[in-house]
Amino acid sequence: MERILPDTLSYQGCHWFHITTNIEDQNKFEIFSMWDSKDKYDLYNQWRGETGFAEELEQFFDDDPQWRFFNVENSY
Repeated sequence: MERILPDTLSYQGCHWFHITTNIEDQNKFEIFSMWDSKDKYDLYNQWRGETGFAEELEQFFDDDPQWRFFNVENSY
């Protein structure tokens, strides 16, 4: 992840990117990121797929990743 983070953070539309690990199971993690829009994220994800990174990343997953998208309603 350290290798790809600079490209992710500099990709147009990316505001921030966080990786968290589960306190009780360090093998479980979640990635949170904020984008200008889902369309911008979809373009990024398509680009990552074209680079072959998606296939490289699959070796770290036991199951298919779960994707969830949220709107930010308020920021304090």
